[in-house]
Amino acid sequence: MDRKFGETRILTIDLGSGETRLDECRKFTEMYLGGRAVNQCILLQRGVDRDEAGIPNRLVIAPGSLVGSSAPSAARTSIDSGNMFNKGIGSGNIGGKIGAYLRFNGYDHLVLEGRAETPKYVFIEEEHVSLKDAGRIWGKTISETDEALRKLHGNEVAMLYIGPAGENLVRTSCIISDKYRAQGRCGLGMILGAMRVKAIVVSKASGRFEMADREGFEAEVARLYGKINNLSEIFEDLGQNGLASKSDLWLQIAMPVKNFQDEYFPPEKQKAFAPEAMASLSTGKGAKGCYQCRIGCDVFMRIPEGAGAGIEWAGVEGNPMWDFGSKLDIIDPGATTYLHVLCNEWGLDEDNTSGAMSWAYECFERDVLTEKDTEGLRLEWGNVDAAVKLIERIAKREGIGNLLADGAKLAAEKVGQGSEGWAIHVKGQDLAEPLRVDKAWALACVVSPRGGTHTRGAPIPFATPPVPEVYDPASYKGQVKRVIRCERMHAMQDALGLCSVPSQWLSEILPGIEDYGRLFSAAIGREMTDEDSSLAGEKIMVLEKIFNQVHGDFDRKDDYPPPRTMNEPVSDGTYKGERLILEEWDKMLDEYYDLHGWHRLSGKVPEKTVKQILMSVNQACK
Repeated sequence: MDRKFGETRILTIDLGSGETRLDECRKFTEMYLGGRAVNQCILLQRGVDRDEAGIPNRLVIAPGSLVGSSAPSAARTSIDSGNMFNKGIGSGNIGGKIGAYLRFNGYDHLVLEGRAETPKYVFIEEEHVSLKDAGRIWGKTISETDEALRKLHGNEVAMLYIGPAGENLVRTSCIISDKYRAQGRCGLGMILGAMRVKAIVVSKASGRFEMADREGFEAEVARLYGKINNLSEIFEDLGQNGLASKSDLWLQIAMPVKNFQDEYFPPEKQKAFAPEAMASLSTGKGAKGCYQCRIGCDVFMRIPEGAGAGIEWAGVEGNPMWDFGSKLDIIDPGATTYLHVLCNEWGLDEDNTSGAMSWAYECFERDVLTEKDTEGLRLEWGNVDAAVKLIERIAKREGIGNLLADGAKLAAEKVGQGSEGWAIHVKGQDLAEPLRVDKAWALACVVSPRGGTHTRGAPIPFATPPVPEVYDPASYKGQVKRVIRCERMHAMQDALGLCSVPSQWLSEILPGIEDYGRLFSAAIGREMTDEDSSLAGEKIMVLEKIFNQVHGDFDRKDDYPPPRTMNEPVSDGTYKGERLILEEWDKMLDEYYDLHGWHRLSGKVPEKTVKQILMSVNQACK
């Protein structure tokens, strides 16, 4: 479908009645760029009601506004609703083809509302939108679901779906795209499960967007590819060995060891996950999943031996190294890759799931949980077989898995006995990332509106500008400005649908905020200065902050790290003794709120700003 860039077409499906509605609005994209930002506008405008179990009745799926264009790595899709770990914003981002296919079928935002009486899947083929019976695929794993739907609709479709974990209302569940890509965090798979939606299937279509300045847009695209080509060797390596091979940075700085008891990962254990070790698992074959991406970092990795031997799986990033390697002390990249595969197949977010698992392992270590509680599973550090079985039990909500299916915080509240102290979470959501050493990274992970996540503003050490010639990640100085710039950059990326890999998140010589503003200017026909571009990213952060204030009543108290990261220092290595110091953290929070223009004592957006934003959202598309 050929369309004028900036037209915002919102398709709403009432899952109870099957009725659909199409709204069109240009102002949303003009004012808020698109994607994740406009999703927040829709949720603020329409509201998010929750049932007695606290499950939201509305979920919005949207490709960024440049998805489907020639912009570099423009293939990202945002999914937004309420958060299942708290009452604030639930938000995720995913790659693959789904975003481009949605846009070429004529839809910029897909809103699912209500509940279906029986399991359904959404099928979209241009103007034909229908709810189809999903009874035969309900209960199937991700691979089984993918195979079954492709038999029905052919290979020329893009899909989102949930696994059995989402169907069983597991809070740590997620949404998967085209088999290998996961939207992590916030329990959004649980929301689709409650809606009784197994999948969204979108047929292939073609189209073109009429840009306000096509020649200028393509010139900007060429200029950005010129920047990306300056690091061609790195991106060629990513296309050959995948993101999992870029492990050396975190191995050298910090790792979340044994449920965050430490962040020192001994050299002898680091070797198992060194870049060359991870690269040795790569088959060199790419899944070719993300629309028109020239990098192809989603290479297949082959498990050489042990559990899962012979399995090849794409889209494996660095998370399994954290989640199952250091957090569970499983020092085997083949085994951690297999645990990643299992989470993917069951439809579990491995970050949240491993958080609950590592809490349980520590409970077992401290005799708070025994073999009687775990139905015979010996949750000892490094026990792969126990982890394999535990993942299945979590997905099915069976036995000990039923306790862990809601995450560490809620599990600890039920078990007690001091276990709350080692339920490591931020805003109720299990933490994945190490915090003690890199102070910018820590701040961004903790203040993130969706709770405990690095993909919304955490600068990669030695990469995101402004970085002095000699950079000390353990220093508190200058870190707040780096975080705010990175927040704004990630917000723009999600709104426009751009991948964060070929960006200033990785290197200061790659595209960043100002480049994104020029791209959008040429596309929409409205000049954006560099300051305008930065403020566009800021507005998105404010939208999410407002959602959290309106629905979750979050304030300054919710922007502090887990006590363990402040009370228990790194035990050894280069950063021995490092921890988060409360007084220094308070200074960073003060500066962070000041630079955002939020109240220093409460951490909240001023009421005047809240009213202005809500008014503009309501007026943007009536």
